[in-house]
Amino acid sequence: MAVRSNDRSLIVDKPVVVIEGATGLPGGPTGPDGPEGAAAATGPTGYVGPTGPMGFTGPAGVGAITGPTGPLGETGPTGGGGFTGWEGYYGPPGDTGPTGVAGPTGRVGSTGSASAPTGGSGTTGTAGIGNVGGIQVPLFHAQEVYLTTPLIETGSYPSNWEYQGLGALTVYLIPVFVPFARTYTEIAVDSYQAYIYYGERMRLGIYDCNTDMHPTVPIFDSGTISPIGKGRMTASFSLALQPKPYYLAVYADSGIALRCFSITTLNQTLGLVRFSPASFNVGWRTESFALSWHEFYISFGPLPDLTARTAAISVPSGPVIMIGIR
Repeated sequence: MAVRSNDRSLIVDKPVVVIEGATGLPGGPTGPDGPEGAAAATGPTGYVGPTGPMGFTGPAGVGAITGPTGPLGETGPTGGGGFTGWEGYYGPPGDTGPTGVAGPTGRVGSTGSASAPTGGSGTTGTAGIGNVGGIQVPLFHAQEVYLTTPLIETGSYPSNWEYQGLGALTVYLIPVFVPFARTYTEIAVDSYQAYIYYGERMRLGIYDCNTDMHPTVPIFDSGTISPIGKGRMTASFSLALQPKPYYLAVYADSGIALRCFSITTLNQTLGLVRFSPASFNVGWRTESFALSWHEFYISFGPLPDLTARTAAISVPSGPVIMIGIR
């Protein structure tokens, strides 16, 4: 209730007493956020300051010490020398000397009496030496002359002679016809082996043969020879040979090079052969044929017995080895 005052003071001096009502319940909901005010304007970007000074570079490290130079390697082997040049050509053969004067004809004896009885048959004369026509009959009193296989020249003498490598582990047999019984002491070939490259070995020899010209047994074997040194190579022996054919043998364990006759310089010493009837060619074969025998793929050692060899023997048609005896 309001209190009325009896004080006559001025109304302006009198306090006003307000009686408040009851406090409302707490906890009313918070109102929503008001809208965001406008952003203030961004000021201008300031100047970039100058770059600061670069720092000092540190000192370089100490370099490593170079090691000592190693020793020189060994000197390699000296290479092989080149081949010696070819031999010069032989001069042409000299002219044949004149035929000697024929001796006088002997006197004809008187005819015996017709009544005389027939005399008994005389004893059989000694065997002749055989025909030497068409084969080599060398002048053995000349120290540089050798008995070889028969020759005939159809080309430019002797520019077409050549060197040829032999087949390894092959026995080469070249026919030779002995005209007179005599003791032979040397066999020779012409080597092109200026150096020994792979330990090459060879053997020289002489083979006997039967009446079919088939080689049989070696009657001379030189043993192992090292074919070093270009030029003539020889082996010595002492062998009495009869007037008949033989074979001269060369046998090597690798492809050594020996001088050969050209196929244009050789006679057909073992006969001509006809082509097979089934062949298109039905005439005689005319190349150098059957001038040596080959014995293939045998281990290197003494010259083998060829008496029973048939299937393994063949005949070449190429150059023939220059080989001779004296």
